[in-house]
Amino acid sequence: MSGLQHLILELRRRRVFRVAGFYIVGSWVLLQVAALAFQSLDIPDSALVWVWVGAFVGFPLALILGWRYEFTANGILRTSPADADQAVDLSLRRTDFLILVALAVVAMTAGSRLFVEIRETEPDRIDSAASIEISRNSIAVLPLNNLSGDPEQEYFVSGMHEALIADLSRISGLKVISRTSAEQFRGSNKSLPEIGAELGVANLIEGSVFRAGDRVRITVQLIDVATDEHLWAESYERNLTNVLRLQSNVARAIADQIKVTLTPYEDTLLAASVEVDPEAYELYLKGRFHWYKFTEADLKLALEYFQLAIDKDPGYALAYVGFADAVMTPAHIGLMPSTQVFPAGKQSVQRALELDGNLAEAHDLLARIRWVYDWDWNAAERGFRRSISLKPGYPDVHIVYSQFLAVTNRWDESMAEVRTGLELDPLNPWFRLELAKRLAWFGDYDEAREKTTELIKSQPSFPPSHQLLWLIAYEQGQFDEAITAAGNYFRLQGETALAAALEGGLKDLEYSELMRRAADLLETQSVRPYVSHIEHAKLRMHAGDLDKALDRLEQAHAQHESHLVYTIIEPLFRPVWNDERYQNLLRNMNFK
Repeated sequence: MSGLQHLILELRRRRVFRVAGFYIVGSWVLLQVAALAFQSLDIPDSALVWVWVGAFVGFPLALILGWRYEFTANGILRTSPADADQAVDLSLRRTDFLILVALAVVAMTAGSRLFVEIRETEPDRIDSAASIEISRNSIAVLPLNNLSGDPEQEYFVSGMHEALIADLSRISGLKVISRTSAEQFRGSNKSLPEIGAELGVANLIEGSVFRAGDRVRITVQLIDVATDEHLWAESYERNLTNVLRLQSNVARAIADQIKVTLTPYEDTLLAASVEVDPEAYELYLKGRFHWYKFTEADLKLALEYFQLAIDKDPGYALAYVGFADAVMTPAHIGLMPSTQVFPAGKQSVQRALELDGNLAEAHDLLARIRWVYDWDWNAAERGFRRSISLKPGYPDVHIVYSQFLAVTNRWDESMAEVRTGLELDPLNPWFRLELAKRLAWFGDYDEAREKTTELIKSQPSFPPSHQLLWLIAYEQGQFDEAITAAGNYFRLQGETALAAALEGGLKDLEYSELMRRAADLLETQSVRPYVSHIEHAKLRMHAGDLDKALDRLEQAHAQHESHLVYTIIEPLFRPVWNDERYQNLLRNMNFK
């Protein structure tokens, strides 16, 4: 008898094949249960790979135990050796070979699945939006044309554009480019293939909106980027009271043309569109139109429009989200104390969720408040994950959740989320900045510098990019460059006297002394009516005035300033991380 025949017969006698079969079935059941449990317990999907690893490691151990022991009615016994005088059937049965082939197939299938799981959790799998293979299910909705002939209707057309993108973003099978990136091609002379290449999509939607009184007609056409071929076109018309259902119908039709199947839950969400008061809807669109301009005056105007929309239709959930956005944004960008506006914003967004518990934007906004203002870290994470589950194509929540993950020192997950957000909105300067920030926070200053410099070249008047370059240059010991970047930042903030002082002191003072002078100027001669304590603290950290920096951080804590949480990870604050005063702040912020 050959060695292979003898091995197979001995495996059969010791019932090792049976053990292998039971183990494979049991492992498969365990993996399915783990996948469901991880999702319900908000455990990251990347953790599932360790269950796969455990199953693989346990398999040979199970075979060894099956070889050495047998389970009997009398307990676990050592398998007795084969009787040399016993007559043995030397013929190999067909089932023996079938079992071996089945085990080989299962092993290869499981191995390939494990390989996929590991690749999907690799943190550096995406270097940039340009390196991603373009999915056939990727789409961008270009700015819609206003056919009414009335420039005053631009806000309405802009709102229709945003709403269509929002409905498409609910569909998990689609990759939908965000409004911010799509808007950059309004009036562009670039060809559709060029636009599609820049946005990284396989399909484009062009369209127009015509409004006459209470009637609205939207016309859309689907274009294949690779061939520049118009694949499909259709017009839809409804009364203004049914405009939300009109938008949902268009989104469904587009998904159908791209051959994306909606999940039952997504189908329910899109079917849940209700009638809206036409005047309230218009007021909401005007509010969003001004909110996107992001100036102090426009934010005030947006707040007024959102309040008017609520007054007109108290049951309109999105109006409450808009109000919360508009009332809290000035504090988040440092125009006023957070304590003055965040409570009103929280109350408004909670009302929105009472009216519509499936509103992803409301879950995202409430999660931000729970995190940066309430310091309720567990509730914040649940909110972020709930928002993503409701609307996976909503880029904003991926970006802010990435910040949360970074602060809690979950590097792999943080980088994956920021890159997901950037895929969905590749030309958004804020999102490009967030990727550079993440790299700087985790110490990759060279790549962070490269991405920040690229952003400054394309958006030279964007203040936060100069502020980040200031930090990177400082951390790398490039103090002359840090001073230049600081001067550019303060000039763009309107602090011309401070910028001039920085440039004039370039050759006369040491870096720390120059920053100390700058901090004194900011405290006594700022042109802004309010400067956040965090911004004061940053200058004091650059100057090496740690006690004064901690004074400002404690004042930021008293005001619940939203940017305080970032000091936990931002390297500028590293010198005070172990200070007892800072540790006390962390305890008061419920940070573990």
